[in-house]
Amino acid sequence: MSARGHGGAQISTNSEQAAGLTIDRVRAAAARLTGVAHRTPLLTSTTLNARCGAAVCLKAEPFQRGGAFKFRGAYNRLSLLSEQERARGVVAYSSGNHGVAVALASSVLGIHAVVVVPETGSPAKLAASVFLIVLERCNGLTADEVSMVRRY
Repeated sequence: MSARGHGGAQISTNSEQAAGLTIDRVRAAAARLTGVAHRTPLLTSTTLNARCGAAVCLKAEPFQRGGAFKFRGAYNRLSLLSEQERARGVVAYSSGNHGVAVALASSVLGIHAVVVVPETGSPAKLAASVFLIVLERCNGLTADEVSMVRRY
């Protein structure tokens, strides 16, 4: 299956992506993440349970790689790319956790990635040296690419 992206560029999608969500796809994604993503703990709070009138479990995603659940989705999607698509690399537009997740997942998979950070993003995220270090170190970005990321 394929589609046309901005400017008419060909965007390919595999049949698994186009098939919709099924329990088999969830199990396949979980299998791809085995040994790659951290199994983050579930936390409970007696106070929160009492206020909600139900048992509430909180998934401690700050303990996930990259500090957010988005790593799972980024890794799963990038792991489904064909060799030809991997060779072309990926580009993400994000001022936050999605960009970090794409940078980390692409690094694990050996895919070149550029993450463009919008100028309108959170000043704290834009200034966070950790975010740019992740981009530089995980993806071997050149100084020009890092400069481009800072401009956007």
